[in-house]
Amino acid sequence: MRTNKGEMIRSYGIFEMNFRDNQDKDLLIRNIRISLNSDQVNVRGDRDKLRLWSLDSVTGYWTDEGEMAPISSGTRDVYSANLPVISYRRTLCIGVQADQSCFMKVRTYGSDEFSPYDQVSYATVNAAYRERGNSWRSFGSALSRPDAGACVPMFCDVANPNLYTANTFSVIDGDEFLDAASSAGQNSDVIGVSGDILPLFNYRRQTVYGSGLGFSVKLLPPTNATYSKGPFYRELYDCLSAPTEENHFRFHRSRLPSTVKEFDTVRIDERNAFFSWRSHPLAWWPDPNQYRACYIKVKLVGNSAADTAVRVTSTVGTISARMGQIYGIREDQSVGNNREAAACIEFKCSGITPDQNIVTVMPLPNSCRRTRINQRLQNYLTSREPYLNQRSPRNFRLFAPPDPLEPMFGIYTVTNVSPEIAKRLALGRCMAGSSNQISQRVRVDDNEAVTFTC
Repeated sequence: MRTNKGEMIRSYGIFEMNFRDNQDKDLLIRNIRISLNSDQVNVRGDRDKLRLWSLDSVTGYWTDEGEMAPISSGTRDVYSANLPVISYRRTLCIGVQADQSCFMKVRTYGSDEFSPYDQVSYATVNAAYRERGNSWRSFGSALSRPDAGACVPMFCDVANPNLYTANTFSVIDGDEFLDAASSAGQNSDVIGVSGDILPLFNYRRQTVYGSGLGFSVKLLPPTNATYSKGPFYRELYDCLSAPTEENHFRFHRSRLPSTVKEFDTVRIDERNAFFSWRSHPLAWWPDPNQYRACYIKVKLVGNSAADTAVRVTSTVGTISARMGQIYGIREDQSVGNNREAAACIEFKCSGITPDQNIVTVMPLPNSCRRTRINQRLQNYLTSREPYLNQRSPRNFRLFAPPDPLEPMFGIYTVTNVSPEIAKRLALGRCMAGSSNQISQRVRVDDNEAVTFTC
């Protein structure tokens, strides 16, 4: 939250005002009085600096509307301001312009090895600043720059080091949450902050929106110990130009589950797809300019549901000269309990090449039997040509849908210029059973394509 002059605001309440008549037309209202109880302001120095701010919806900055003056109201002291006129929807804030703004250095990495040569650019790093008692007071955001990380604005004008915390998370493309460095053992080599000052921050990793892993740290006032070599900086230039050896907090991309087994007839290094891709009729990725990743969600119920291997085979389906030849095989284990579990398995997408490939889903134990097919998916498959009949209850066969279906079909599709990003996003959505969330752990009852009883 920043003013139109760039200073941060510490908020004590944000609200929206909109007045309409019975015909839903905007009303012009005059002399609106807005008040705040003084006991809502724990920082005594802020009480004399409270002002009313309005949001400019075009720029995203807050504009000063005037002072919140102290008045007595019965047994309570309140701060009050007057708006002469409101003629349209207004978003307002009661807050204090921070006397000093600083920056928190956060770097985003491609893996938990935290190599300085494997930093992720243009990840969004967000921080919500909370006061003791869990009331949020402000927030900051910054993009990670190539090799420079992100410098997230924060206020640093409060002397009490135990009053505020920064709750921070990072996301790519709006829905791929990065994981914060582990707080287990308070290992400075993992967290990125030297051991002599790390205890001052009370660094803790925490779940964000039930999906990614963020972290919380104390907002410490400026001192030479915490501001000279990071992770906090007084000046933006010093933060942006800081070398990787200086203190910083860390996020990293999560790895694909280690239980995944992948086989491709035409091998490709997905971390170096640009140089390793080659044209071939059986290539898993037929177009080097776009990579479409597809996942199917499989549910298993019964005493043997958990830790059951599920194999998905993608073969040529409509090109007669290569009918039945294998593009690739994916295999993973289901996750759940003794009654029900689920797995998200990749298959080769259709729709990019003339071939509409056949996908065969099969739990490996002979005891598993197909007991349910997602009705929406079944209706979609039967309404199109060609259509595959189910020959055996031990598996589920379908022509890979050429359309990017919604999660309600149990199919999850993402297209990206990077095969790694496409796969990671599609897998995360499949695990969450959603198109606008991702999860690191599969949610069993959300939008599966097919169910087997084992």
